[in-house]
Amino acid sequence: MISVTLEYTDNLGPEADIPALLAKLAALLGHKFEVTAADGVCVGAVRLTEYAFLDGEHHNWAGVTARVRLPAAKAEGLRAQIFEDFSQVIEGHLDELFARRSISILVVLEPVAPGDAIRRIHLKPEGAEGF
Repeated sequence: MISVTLEYTDNLGPEADIPALLAKLAALLGHKFEVTAADGVCVGAVRLTEYAFLDGEHHNWAGVTARVRLPAAKAEGLRAQIFEDFSQVIEGHLDELFARRSISILVVLEPVAPGDAIRRIHLKPEGAEGF
């Protein structure tokens, strides 16, 4: 399973368009890193409503952290590229907000070694109804 969890402070507001950023990150995985649905990919977000920055004035800063989890064997060869590409996509998406506020962006690679996780994928059978 490959997953990306985007944690972001809610003071970014709707103009940050987090759903569009998630779509861009998912597309990045598919195009640049040749990840497919069979790899079991999930790109999601967690909005932080309670937080504080070091200066104690959380309204002056916003924060975005992308946690990228993938198999350790795949992570090693892609480490530098993941940091560069994910940073560029996030910064490019938020670039209009930089003129109005301070934003902290962090990309964290979390390699998952064999034995540290178990993966089960249950594909919907042909002809089954969706929900």
